[in-house]
Amino acid sequence: MDEIEGEDLAHGNPGALNSRQKSGGPLRADSVCAHDIQEEAKELPILSDDEILPTVTVIIPTKDNVSMLRQCVSDIRGRTPYPAGKLEIVVVDNCSADPETLAFLDSLLDVSNVVVLKYQKKFNYSLINNSAARIASGDILVLLNNDTRVIDPNWLRHLVHYASQDGVGAVGPKLLYPDRTIQHGGVVVGIGGVAGHAHVGIREAEGGYCNLANLTHEVSAVTGAVPGNPEDRVLGGGWTRSRISGSV
Repeated sequence: MDEIEGEDLAHGNPGALNSRQKSGGPLRADSVCAHDIQEEAKELPILSDDEILPTVTVIIPTKDNVSMLRQCVSDIRGRTPYPAGKLEIVVVDNCSADPETLAFLDSLLDVSNVVVLKYQKKFNYSLINNSAARIASGDILVLLNNDTRVIDPNWLRHLVHYASQDGVGAVGPKLLYPDRTIQHGGVVVGIGGVAGHAHVGIREAEGGYCNLANLTHEVSAVTGAVPGNPEDRVLGGGWTRSRISGSV
């Protein structure tokens, strides 16, 4: 077997690598390859002009767990500086029975940009979101788990910036666990024979492989916890069980 010294690969010796590629011979590195340190991630672009911002509908499926839902709605309305006239929240109640939850849902009926939709059937994440998508008024649809908290006030503007671009089907954010380690940095197909989240467990500001955890980049898929989807690329067929899965 032809070998390329790990030092050649680590220091980016393209001549050694390309000679093996052209000959069709097998490649093997004797040591783990190093990567150049990436420059620090620059501030993400946002749509700062309120006039050009698209309308957004945030869809939140929920059942009971009023404390999580209350905090989630509060963070969107109080910690997300998006024009009120362009932001709609649709809370989809899937058979809540807790009196405190029901009282809170009733109180939302008096909030101008919040819609409460009842889904009185057996839990099905795809169908719950489809029912909300059909009545949504936003150009961008954001599916949001009811246990999500806002860390960066500009999260929605970042998401909208990318979701508004041609050729983009869905956009997902970096999600953190309560201990500030990464829960989601995109989905990689092939992990565990199926797929899995990238960068799980590394520190909030840690870059991970090639600093990708700090860079905006294309991925195979994004989690169903907070995807942003252009409305015209969703309603054609909606979500099916094979297209989206998740839990509330």
